[in-house]
Amino acid sequence: MSMVTVEDLARIAFSHLWWTKGTFLMLAAYFDDSGTHGEAPIVTVGGLIGSVPDWQAFEIKWREKLRKPLPGKPELSQFHLSDCVYGYGEFEEYSDAERDSVRFDFREIIRESNLYGLSATILRPDWDELVTGELRAALGTAERQCMVNCFDQALDWAQKNSKHDKIALVYDCGRKTKELDVVFDVYRQRYCGLPEIVSITFGRVKEIPPLQGSDIIANEVYRAAKAWFENEGHGVTNAHFKSLSKEIGVENLYLDREAIRSVIANLASTKPGTP
Repeated sequence: MSMVTVEDLARIAFSHLWWTKGTFLMLAAYFDDSGTHGEAPIVTVGGLIGSVPDWQAFEIKWREKLRKPLPGKPELSQFHLSDCVYGYGEFEEYSDAERDSVRFDFREIIRESNLYGLSATILRPDWDELVTGELRAALGTAERQCMVNCFDQALDWAQKNSKHDKIALVYDCGRKTKELDVVFDVYRQRYCGLPEIVSITFGRVKEIPPLQGSDIIANEVYRAAKAWFENEGHGVTNAHFKSLSKEIGVENLYLDREAIRSVIANLASTKPGTP
């Protein structure tokens, strides 16, 4: 199995940075999407942030689990939570109990890896109703706003919780669009705070284990939010996500109608397109 490791990416993208005992003194945050397909009513972007050493430890465990998911089961090319939950793709021959077991094992890798969860969620109908015309040109889609919120959460978390002053941001390349390219360029050109953004890129989920871990966060937050809305605020979080969020902390920024109106109001004091 050929996979791109955190160290591979770091050596290529950050060869000009300092090394200490072979390890970069920096953070990395990876994000994936959920609910961006078709007409899903909820859009979520979620992911994980941690130091490069913590990500390297995560990858060792993750790749080993892909290689040996369960006794008697073949190697997995990647872990995709939806496939595991519903028995699709590589999980087609797994029983319910086996899928639950392997889901638990991958969740535990995240829990043990000293990473922190971040996410943002928007109810798509509210966004599409309130953000139209010139506002849509300035603010873009609900996914764009969720991604911006997650990037900003990562930068804020780093300022408050880490000694590292450099960060790399990575988003699923399957969602790459001209709109998101523009947002990336805005961060590259206009963000000048700390931590310093040394790289902001797209990456392939199948090749990058941290994006597979981030898929779990995005998917679980989406599923929890969907249950909450469908049951009028009485949704029940599944045991897997409840345990994971309790252990590592998963910060979710939910933009309700009032929050969306606040985003719109903030345009009066910022240039259109500024994250």
